[in-house]
Amino acid sequence: MSRFVERLHDGPPLVGDGGTGVLVSSAVARLRCPEEANVRAPESVLSLHLNFIRAGADLIETNTFGANRSKLRTQFLENDVKPINEAAVKIARDAREVSGRDVFIAGSIGPLGDFQGESEERGAVFAEQAELLEGRGVDLFLIESFFELGELIAAIEAVRGVSSLPIVALLTFDEDAQTLSGVTATEAAAALASQDVVAIGANHGLGVQAALRAIERMGAADKPLVAMPNVGLASLAGRRIVFPHATPE
Repeated sequence: MSRFVERLHDGPPLVGDGGTGVLVSSAVARLRCPEEANVRAPESVLSLHLNFIRAGADLIETNTFGANRSKLRTQFLENDVKPINEAAVKIARDAREVSGRDVFIAGSIGPLGDFQGESEERGAVFAEQAELLEGRGVDLFLIESFFELGELIAAIEAVRGVSSLPIVALLTFDEDAQTLSGVTATEAAAALASQDVVAIGANHGLGVQAALRAIERMGAADKPLVAMPNVGLASLAGRRIVFPHATPE
């Protein structure tokens, strides 16, 4: 049993990090995508990881959410799949060493976006990224922010085909605990219960309350649950920018 799985079952709840991509894009000018910072501005990514660890994160994610060949191709970075992913893991491991805290490093894998290939080609894209991340030393995979249950399952199966590391699988839900395609959190949990993953849950979406509502309905799957929400959508209240989905009324 891996150290992560032992902690998941026997330790206190794990605290994750925050939105890496948005913060990296804010810190580094003229990036084609947040993941490009791994090779263009590694010190900025390192600083972000360290800030999350100092704030109490027990787990940090590699800056690789969109670092698959399909998405990088749209930014003319498909030849940099290997250096971008490998640099991301090195930076995260450096942050762990510098901080002196033995945090977990999760290899972040996101959806492929507007992918036009066959299912086998799609699986190969996920597998390629997983192999690169494991090769540099991640502790687990965080397959996250998927809007389509079918694509999430395809990603899980592709990653599992090349790695035995623990997988955490996360979908994005709306206020009604449904995906964009109308799959409910209860239905998603039932489908994911048979997958070889160590935890399931919700991330991104419309804030804390939406994520909590979703994972409450995923409890029947008898797997550890994960909530990694953002603050929801911004709106204007007078001259102030507020996030109405971040907290209850």
